[in-house]
Order: sequence, then structure tokens, then C-alpha cells
Amino acid sequence: MPHPHIEKTYQTIINTSVSKLWNALIDPDQVKQYFFGTQQASSFAVGSPITWQGEFDGKTYLDKGVILDFQPEKRLAYSYISSWIVMEDIPENYLTVCFSIQPTEDHVVLLIRFTSYDEARAEQSEKSWEMIVNQLKALVE
Repeated sequence: MPHPHIEKTYQTIINTSVSKLWNALIDPDQVKQYFFGTQQASSFAVGSPITWQGEFDGKTYLDKGVILDFQPEKRLAYSYISSWIVMEDIPENYLTVCFSIQPTEDHVVLLIRFTSYDEARAEQSEKSWEMIVNQLKALVE
């Protein structure tokens, strides 16, 4: 049975350029540096697959999704399902993540909207996004 999804938002200011931040979101070598060592792969064409694979706590994983929106240096959105969560691989069980980049005069605002299955997992996701973004900032600032 599909799970209802709740949406959360994480926002931060990053002292970098739009292009440097955008490249860090889509370049597999950079993603690997701040996103728990995962290998991201996609052509980024809307409707194309996106995958993340790697090893965490001695276990290999392969998470997958579909590119939902791709507006260079503005917005990247995708669906995904994690191999860590044992759920049927049906569209209703996929979550979404959307990165929106908003430039200002001296920094960039990164807004991350994501869905989760319930409040407990959303809270865990918020903590994960905070760790990921801190590593991202260390890479691009």
C-alpha cells in the first residue's frame, strides 16, 4: 500500500557563485565528496534515470529515481526510492527532492524541498540534509 508523503524544506545561505554550486549538484566527482561518498549518475534529461550507489556501514546500496525538472543553474528535481527502505518499487513509494538556487548580490540561497514517509523519517532526513549541506559548503565556499 502506498504511503502518504509529507513535505519539508531546508534552506541555507552559501557564499559561492551560482555556477560553482550548480556544478557541485550535478558533477559526480563533486557529489561523491559531500554526499556520503555516493556515486551519482544521470544524463539529467527530464524523464531520464538518476542513480546513487556506494557503500555505507559495510553494506552496498543502489538508490534510483527519475529526473523531474532540470533548469540549469536554477532548479533540479528528481524522484527517488532508497534501497535502505524496504518498499515496493512503485511510483507511489518514490519520494522527491527539489533543489532551487536563488542568487543574491553576495551569496546564493539554496532551498531543498523533500518529501518523506512520516515525521520520524522526515526528522532523520533533515539531519542528513544538514550534514550533506555542511559538506557541500566546505567544498564550494
